[in-house]
Amino acid sequence: MLPVKKEHRKLIAGTVLDESASGQTVFVEPADIASLTYELSALRAEEAAEEMKVLGMLTELTESFRHELSINLETIGHYDFLFAKAKLAKTYDGKVPELNEEGLIVIKGGRHPLLGGAVPLDCTLGDNYRALIITGPNTGGKTVALKTVGSLTLMVQSGLPVPVEAGSRFAVYNSVLADIGDGQSLEHSLSTFSAHIRSVIRILEQAGPASLILLDELATGTDPGEGIGLSIAVLEELYRKGATIMATTHFNEIKRFAEEAPGFRNARMEFDLETLRPTYRMTMGEAGNSYAFQIALKLGMSPAMIDRSRQITYSRQGGESRLWYRWKRRSSRTGRCLTSRSGRQMDIKRSLQRGERSPDRPYPLLKSATASGSIP
Repeated sequence: MLPVKKEHRKLIAGTVLDESASGQTVFVEPADIASLTYELSALRAEEAAEEMKVLGMLTELTESFRHELSINLETIGHYDFLFAKAKLAKTYDGKVPELNEEGLIVIKGGRHPLLGGAVPLDCTLGDNYRALIITGPNTGGKTVALKTVGSLTLMVQSGLPVPVEAGSRFAVYNSVLADIGDGQSLEHSLSTFSAHIRSVIRILEQAGPASLILLDELATGTDPGEGIGLSIAVLEELYRKGATIMATTHFNEIKRFAEEAPGFRNARMEFDLETLRPTYRMTMGEAGNSYAFQIALKLGMSPAMIDRSRQITYSRQGGESRLWYRWKRRSSRTGRCLTSRSGRQMDIKRSLQRGERSPDRPYPLLKSATASGSIP
């Protein structure tokens, strides 16, 4: 197109295709090149048709090798996955552990894949027990232990090497169910307790013999007494269903339950009282303390408030202990009295039935009993 001033439009033979915004200039296609434009358009159409023909031929040729191409694509994906696993395992020195279907987990030197410098975890679950209750200090690594066991189990079942030492063993589960963290939500009107309960109900519905259950901070978010009872009932039901259980808690009642119940075992995360720091190492077969006062002091709470907290806690525990002792002693004394009186009454009744009497005091038992009012 040629830009031409409007007053000179008639000097050029051709077709006006457009004009400027001011209207002072028009764009003219000269008549001499119009035929060339039509020819160019036709050639472009022929080119597009030829391209479609070539693409159709190539598509038909590719379709004839569909089976071979699908095998090649699957092979490429498989080897890409293998190389990706190898590169990932190299970053944390991953190993391929032994698998079993007996529910046995033996972790030696296990580390969470996202915590490269963490203290290795040594843990056994499923030997002669299926439920492990982990106790210990706050910030001591209890929740990390749960997450480590769950993450490594899922990685193993996905075919990934895991950061453990040689000799580790993992069980194969149909499901790994967890209630970890605080699921409270203003949007869904969920408190800390109700969020935990919803998760626990879902876990109870899905749990079975091939399930790994991970429960963090049992009996929290509600009245401790009711929460403890509810937690023990949940643990009993999960164990009855045949599930493998790992749970954390701070409550002594749950620790004692795990110590006495068959199929349960305690474990604790260690705490260094000299440095007031957790060691992040797990000791099997022992229940641990929470060390709330030591940790609060280390985090900056005033010593005076810690001392006052100790006075309140231990004075209350001492009062409860003295009350329990007095009640126990009173109950024992009352029981002895009732037993003695009941025994005397039975002797009197048996004597009366046999008609026993002495030569100088006829029916002495009857007289003494009547005088004392033992027999109405």
